[in-house]
Amino acid sequence: MVVLCALAWQTEVRILLSRFFHFVSVLYVWLSAFVGIGIS
Repeated sequence: MVVLCALAWQTEVRILLSRFFHFVSVLYVWLSAFVGIGIS
């Protein structure tokens, strides 16, 4: 029971981390493009 909970929690954390990193990378690309347009 505890092992199943730990595995499920680990999976949830991995999903959240992957979503977070995806969001950050998209935000970074969007910001760099926005700043690039602003500079030029």
